[in-house]
Amino acid sequence: MLNSIPSGMHRQRGVSLIEMMIALVAGLVVSGAALALVLATMKSNSETIKATRLTQELRATADVIARDLRRARSVTDPIANVDVTSSLQTCNTITLSPTATSPKTCVIYGYDCTSTGGDFKAIGFAGNKIRLTTSATAAPSCPTSSTGTQLSSNAVKINSFAISSTSADVYNISLTGQFANDPSATPLIRTFSQIVRIRSAAVN
Repeated sequence: MLNSIPSGMHRQRGVSLIEMMIALVAGLVVSGAALALVLATMKSNSETIKATRLTQELRATADVIARDLRRARSVTDPIANVDVTSSLQTCNTITLSPTATSPKTCVIYGYDCTSTGGDFKAIGFAGNKIRLTTSATAAPSCPTSSTGTQLSSNAVKINSFAISSTSADVYNISLTGQFANDPSATPLIRTFSQIVRIRSAAVN
């Protein structure tokens, strides 16, 4: 004799194998999309941080160049040097080098001239670095990879440096560089430009 199901009870059904597989696949698709979004966001943030840091490094180097170049032709005490005009005129010249080619990769200038000398500087691009040479008596030669003082950071490889003049008092400097230890086949490269206005007029 077959037992009948009481009228107050209902047969319970579980999840079928197909339904469970569909749910798992849907869950994996959603999880994969979420993971891909997180990874893309992390990569984008990392690249933004690297680009910002590289730009800051180039800006810092450009600022060092600009701060000193703005002093070109200046005299510490003009009153005390009234009778030594011919000597002061050695600070008048701002020379971009090399003279026969472009872009110019070195600037030579002087300031604080007196009857006996002054502060003469040459800032240039050599060996993927920005370097500075100095002299107390006359315009120095542009730096080489083994001369002068390094101005740019060791963390950055300078790919190019160019300086141009739009007038006797306005100069534009441009630096392009990348991280020195970047192992990527396509390293991050940034360019930073800055306008420099010379504060002092030439001595007549």
